[in-house]
Amino acid sequence: MATLDIIVTHWKEGWRECVKPFLDSLNCQRSCDFGKFRVILVHDEWASYYQEEWIDRHDLHQYRFKIIQYFKKHDGVSAARNYGLDHASADWVCFCDCDDSFASIYALKWIQYTLDQDPPYDMMWNRFYTNMLDAGDTIQILDEYNVIWVHGKFYRRSFLVKNGLRFNEHLWMSEDSAFNTIVNMTAQNRVGQINTDVPMYAWCRRIGSVTTDPKKFVSNVLGHMKRNKYVLEEYRKHGWTGWEIVALRTVTDAYAMLTRFPKPWDEIWQVCTRIFYFYKENAQTIDNIWMNDRESYMKALRASDREAGVDTDTASRPELYSWLANIEKEIEKHQ
Repeated sequence: MATLDIIVTHWKEGWRECVKPFLDSLNCQRSCDFGKFRVILVHDEWASYYQEEWIDRHDLHQYRFKIIQYFKKHDGVSAARNYGLDHASADWVCFCDCDDSFASIYALKWIQYTLDQDPPYDMMWNRFYTNMLDAGDTIQILDEYNVIWVHGKFYRRSFLVKNGLRFNEHLWMSEDSAFNTIVNMTAQNRVGQINTDVPMYAWCRRIGSVTTDPKKFVSNVLGHMKRNKYVLEEYRKHGWTGWEIVALRTVTDAYAMLTRFPKPWDEIWQVCTRIFYFYKENAQTIDNIWMNDRESYMKALRASDREAGVDTDTASRPELYSWLANIEKEIEKHQ
């Protein structure tokens, strides 16, 4: 039977509020083999020595599956996930947040059943719930495959190790999508689905993270741009087709965010300057794609606006080249 290491990262979330409920959701699983999976729990510089002892004595020994704890200095979620991956030894691994849960008591049964068939894939995915707890307990189902999140995805460990596939520890956000994009390009057609009637995983998404906090808007845009540039470098390094689209997305992602929520120049000059010079370096490539596929990108942009809860009037949004020209004028004005 295939084995599975469930890598769980924990920073400052409450033990009884978040981590224990996650472990409890695993302990409630039915018809699965508890000896064929284990939890690798990576504490990202959270617990004192006393807390480590308290967790060991009073919480971990009640579970029917093995739990291995590691305590490391705080380097961010990417470093914590890589640390867990380095200490994994199972056939398959998955990455979980400690405030999430498995949404079905038969989730592990279906996962184990699928992985035991030795599927011809290096990554498997399943639909998952996203639960926005801080916004009135809003629940959505993500039905289609995406590369944005690691939730509900299972990776063949030997494939990750052989190809040196790890989370980029220099990214402070969107490390999931960068990792999954590169995994997908490396795996090519070896990505498959675990088919179930209902999603098996529930991701808890919270307001106040770098992706949802309005105070972190500039950091958010910079983070997306850094992610895109890293992915672009990987595309070029490996000679993957489609790098031109990644170059365009580096510009259009910033364009979408900065025109969706307009800000004064003194707040966004750093982002605008970087994106303008990136555009100048890749202008010919970006221009060719934009001219041919402008309408499809604008349609996707409007859909993204609605998903973000903003019904942007596209008539009031400056056209891409007008927006870039305005940035250039501001740069010249402030030189």
